[in-house]
Amino acid sequence: CERCNNWTGSKYGETFKKFVHSIATNTHATPLRQLSHLSIQTRPWAILKQILTMFRSVTQEQSIAGSALIKKIILDESQTAWPENLYLYICLAGDHRPYLSGFQGKGSMSTHSIDVVSEITFWPLIYTMSAGRPASYAESENLTEISNWKRFGPKDGRMLDLHLIKNCKV
Repeated sequence: CERCNNWTGSKYGETFKKFVHSIATNTHATPLRQLSHLSIQTRPWAILKQILTMFRSVTQEQSIAGSALIKKIILDESQTAWPENLYLYICLAGDHRPYLSGFQGKGSMSTHSIDVVSEITFWPLIYTMSAGRPASYAESENLTEISNWKRFGPKDGRMLDLHLIKNCKV
């Protein structure tokens, strides 16, 4: 809702804006399918919570992003409970067009598996959320897992070393 979006923006938005700006500034010239290395000082939980807010705003209530636990994680600054089956990934976007997928299945003929994922592209990043570890999809798309940032404290500032691939244009 608008009230929640305004609240999360006031709590996590400035940190998220600086994070994204740093990535954009340092990777804009990266060619497609090339790897960029960068280090960013940030508050990892603020980034995770802002990304969860984005997914919650574009998915349905019955999805994992619409769950009561995700709402609690977002709206409680000190909350660090994390659903066991929730994974977040990022990679560099190949162009500036925004894209929202909602939930979809990504199939792999080689592994005979289907991964349930949702994607948001908002330059300079593509954000991917998965219900379950999507090994085949994450590896094939060269995604960088960020859900492992949950191991940090909710207000901790950290220097994060990121290795990001610029994926194909959407």
